[in-house]
Amino acid sequence: MSPSRSRRPLKHSRVLRVPGWYYVLLVAIALVGAILVYRGTRSPQVYSWEPAKGRPDAPVTIVEWGSFT
Repeated sequence: MSPSRSRRPLKHSRVLRVPGWYYVLLVAIALVGAILVYRGTRSPQVYSWEPAKGRPDAPVTIVEWGSFT
């Protein structure tokens, strides 16, 4: 038997192959997360409206005052 035949073949290391859809899924999750973070950091919209105060000839008078500084 020749020496080349008696040697065992070298084991090749396995390469972890990840499918392409996995990377697409990771990018999609990252984009959704970035959009949610961006929307959360924006300043909230302020709607100005004045609620109904009731009838002007009502027996109770409401006086609004305050110091909001």
